[in-house]
Amino acid sequence: MKSTFPSIILRYLLLGTIFFLPGWTPTAQGQTSVEASLTNTIVFRGESFGLQVVINNNQMVDVELPILPDLNGVRLLSNVPSRSTSFQMINGRTSSNITYTYTLMASEEGDYTIPPISITVNGQTLTTNPIPFKIVSQKASDASNALPDIFLRIELDDETPVVGQQLVASITLYFRDGTEISSYQPLQGWRADGFWREELENSTQPRAESILLQNQRYRKAVLLRFALFPTRSGPLTLAPYGMMLGVRNRSANRDPFGSIFDSFGTNQRRITVESEPITITVASLSTPTTGLMSDAVGEFRVWRTLNQTQVTRGEGIEVITTFEGTGNLPLISRLRYKYPTSFEEYSPQENTELNRVGTEISGRKTFTELLVAQESGSFEMPAEQVAIYNPKLNRWQTITLPSLSLTVSEPVLPSFPQPSAQSGIPSLVDGTLGSYNRYTIPGYLFSGGRVLYLIYLPILILILAFAIKIRQLYLLKNSGLILRNSAARRALNDIKELQKKHEILAAVQEDSTVALKEVYRKLLHILTVYYTERTEQTGSAMVTSDILKDLTERSRQKGTAGSIQKIEFLLTKLGRISYSPEVSSADLKQDLNEAVHLITFVEDLLA
Repeated sequence: MKSTFPSIILRYLLLGTIFFLPGWTPTAQGQTSVEASLTNTIVFRGESFGLQVVINNNQMVDVELPILPDLNGVRLLSNVPSRSTSFQMINGRTSSNITYTYTLMASEEGDYTIPPISITVNGQTLTTNPIPFKIVSQKASDASNALPDIFLRIELDDETPVVGQQLVASITLYFRDGTEISSYQPLQGWRADGFWREELENSTQPRAESILLQNQRYRKAVLLRFALFPTRSGPLTLAPYGMMLGVRNRSANRDPFGSIFDSFGTNQRRITVESEPITITVASLSTPTTGLMSDAVGEFRVWRTLNQTQVTRGEGIEVITTFEGTGNLPLISRLRYKYPTSFEEYSPQENTELNRVGTEISGRKTFTELLVAQESGSFEMPAEQVAIYNPKLNRWQTITLPSLSLTVSEPVLPSFPQPSAQSGIPSLVDGTLGSYNRYTIPGYLFSGGRVLYLIYLPILILILAFAIKIRQLYLLKNSGLILRNSAARRALNDIKELQKKHEILAAVQEDSTVALKEVYRKLLHILTVYYTERTEQTGSAMVTSDILKDLTERSRQKGTAGSIQKIEFLLTKLGRISYSPEVSSADLKQDLNEAVHLITFVEDLLA
């Protein structure tokens, strides 16, 4: 029925009268009160619960944030509380409530009290009453049939490991049947002091299984797995692991064995849960009775190889040791072999390939030791026995690495043909051999019908033969001089070719380590051949240590020893560059320029 105009006027008059009734006036002068409460006064360790501070008043007030005292047995998950406000009117009386809510995490068992909390309202400081509460252990509650509705545990596959043994830590969530977990997010800052930690990969969503705990139906889901490797013996403690969960009620047709995310319900909320800490005792490893003790713990295969068995003096050899299997691959260090004193050792390299999929860490770890032969001869690296601890068998296993043989020969300088009447005469311009055709003078004379010249033919032949003989004797005597004079020119031309090659590599962005090292090796060959020819050395080609020793002595005699430092650095680098893990294009460009300066310095030194 539609309201008439008089009835509307009457309604407003009655409504206005309410505000002038005697019962409404005192509300403007009501008292302000504050009170604190906990959502639960008996909580489990690792469980989150709420602390609420409520300001009751019948008018709009100026309220500051509560000042929380020091809290024992709990951690404050956020310093900034959530705030909510409500208004109500009953029998003409109005009132307002302002509620601040903090989230606490129970961390230590025991009986505790929330001390009085101070809060300033309209410039007046008010305090709440203290609140007693109790934190109990989940394990202790097993016997009292009081497990929480949702809780988190760290479950280890072995609680009595040895140092280096791989443990699998499963972060497992338990929740009552009828509860649905819509999401989970790990909290930051999990501490695992004394352990090397690797997170294991899981390609599928967690699956929940239905179990019975204390004759009650729970669901259990492994959310995350970690591979833990103890690095020292004695008692070690895993700190509590925290999770932020999205929780809602389960729908009626829920599959108890399905994914923990696969249905939708109502009343969704977010809570924080935390596992209890775990303390385990780690035993130290015993000493193996035989073999070279390694720090490998697990099931492994081990082998050792050489990248080549025949090298020349000054050339590098790689000794490659490989561990493959399941266990503490990240913690394995290289084996210490004893090498002959004639080998110079360089910084070793290591490469680890880990497979984190599944329930354990597996893969391969390779150690490459770099040696440079300083003497020629035949050498043998003796067989080694390597001891590896197998925790499944609870004993040491020994693996034999066979002996390795190596032959080191002297480097040989490429031979240069000596000048002879048959092979031709070396060119004085560039040192290469050129062939010269002999002219047949009789043919020339007879072809022209110059018979009279036959009278002088014997004399001309004798003169020509004598001149050729003198020329050959001169070249044979001074062949070293010819090579020496042209050594710098050839070396500089070869370096220019390397610079062009480097520019091409940089232009097409093929400055890989392999390509750059190939240029370095050619540069080293150019410089060693140049110095060997320039100093007229005979026999075998000089290696970088020989060149450096000879240069140092010559510089000392000439009083220029201070200028040898850059050359020493360059030669040392070139001698080791093949064994370096990485080289850069920028370094190569600079070293090519330094090589040109080296040749200029040597020419000035030997002038």
